[in-house]
Amino acid sequence: MAIKTFKEIIDNKGYRILSKDRDIFEEGRLQSFFGFSDNDYIEFIAYDINDNQLPLKIDELGNEELVKYIRINTETIRNYFLVEEGVVLEKGLLPSQYFIDVDRILKESGYNDGIFKVQFTLINRRLGYFDDSTKSKLWIKEISPSRTEIKVLPQINSASSNTDLLTRFQIFRTDGTFRDDTLPFVNDYIGRINPQLIQQFIKDTYTEKFYNKLQNEFNINIDTFSTTIYNKLVESVSYHFDNRYSTITDENYGRKRDTEPTLELSVNTIKDIIKRKLVEIIDYYLPNRVITNTEIDNELDTSIDEVETIIQSSESDTMFETNVI
Repeated sequence: MAIKTFKEIIDNKGYRILSKDRDIFEEGRLQSFFGFSDNDYIEFIAYDINDNQLPLKIDELGNEELVKYIRINTETIRNYFLVEEGVVLEKGLLPSQYFIDVDRILKESGYNDGIFKVQFTLINRRLGYFDDSTKSKLWIKEISPSRTEIKVLPQINSASSNTDLLTRFQIFRTDGTFRDDTLPFVNDYIGRINPQLIQQFIKDTYTEKFYNKLQNEFNINIDTFSTTIYNKLVESVSYHFDNRYSTITDENYGRKRDTEPTLELSVNTIKDIIKRKLVEIIDYYLPNRVITNTEIDNELDTSIDEVETIIQSSESDTMFETNVI
C-alpha cells in the first residue's frame, strides 16, 4: 500500500478516514491513555522513497509481513524508546514526550541503508487481534445510511472461543468499562490521599476516643504512624492493580499472580478496593495490648458461681408450643 492511499495527510499525519467522517469518531467521550496497559501497541509501517510499502520481515511460512506491532511493556519500552539520561521509563510511567528508536526497528526489519518514510500509530487494543492466524476479529455487519453508526459482530469460530474476544465484546456491547481505560484513575485517586487524611479516617472509623487512646496509652507518634500507613497503602494498591498479591499478611505479598486480572473494572470498584486496602493496612499496624499479669476478682468470681447455680436449679411447668414457619 502506498502513502497516497491515505485520504488526507495533515502535518505529516496520515488519515485513512475523511475529516467529515473523522469528526464522528473524534467526538466520542472515551479517553484513552497510551502506555498504561499490556494491550497498548505501536504499529510500525515503512515506505520507500516512492511511497511504496515495504515488507518488514518474513514469517515462518515465507510470507511477507507489511506491519510490525510492538507490544508495550517495560522491556520493549527500554529497547525501542530514546529518552534523556535520568528519566525513569517504565510501563505506566511514560513522560509527556518520548522518541521511538526508528533506526533499531528498521535494522531489525532487514534494512540497514537507504532513505525511508515511516509511519507510527499508537494503538489501545480493546477488541480483536492483529494476528490474522487467530481469526479473532470483528466484522462490520451494517453501516447506517447516515454513515454515523456501524454494527459490528465478533467472528464466531473455534479460534475466537479460545481467546478473550467474546468477553471483550460483551463488555463493549453492554457499555461496560475496560480495565485499561480506568487504571490511570488509580494514581489520581491515591494522589488525593495523604497522612493527614488517614488520621481523619482513623478518627471517623474508630472514634475520636480511640484515636486519643492510640496516642496516649500506646505512646504512638501519630504523624509517623499515619505516614507508615500511607506508604504501605501506596505499595499495596500498586501491587493489587499490577496483578500481584497485595494482602499485607499474605506470604506471597508482592509476587506476581498466575491468573490474569479481570478485563472490566469500574472507577467505583477502584475506590472500594483502595478503601478496603486502607482499612486492612490500618488494622495490620494497629498495636495490640500485651497482658502480662492477671488477677482474680473474688466478687466477680462469686457472682459467676451464683448465676451457674441459679441456672441449674431453675424449674418450670410452663410448656411452649413450637410452630413451623
